[in-house]
Amino acid sequence: YTLLGYATYLQSQFDVALGWLEQASNLSKQRQDYCWQATISRQQGDVFTDKGQTAQALAAYQQALAISRTLNDRVGTARTLHNLGRLHEKSGNLDAAMRFHKDSLQLVQQLGLKPSEAVGMNSIGIIYKIKEQFDEATH
Repeated sequence: YTLLGYATYLQSQFDVALGWLEQASNLSKQRQDYCWQATISRQQGDVFTDKGQTAQALAAYQQALAISRTLNDRVGTARTLHNLGRLHEKSGNLDAAMRFHKDSLQLVQQLGLKPSEAVGMNSIGIIYKIKEQFDEATH
């Protein structure tokens, strides 16, 4: 179900994607697969973000973050922090976006995840560009 949800999300079929992800979520809850539940919640947050449903996206990401932290899943935590940054950026809350992106970047640097570090640095640079703080973007 999760792959079907992701595939339909990539095709911008957001409501269909949410249906598949809801089925996947129910299954993961039945199986008490909390790691998978965090992934599904994060994907639901992505769909809600792209639909412009900020409150639902925030709730999904907060659930994913709580689960990831409980499981001590540092990669899942970093991904969710990044996604929260993306949500706040899209909502125009650039200060919150910056905090989430910096927290995510710090974590991926600790983990040595170079591709994720590059994504995080790019996200921070974009926010500095939007805020016209060009000197900050180069540091």
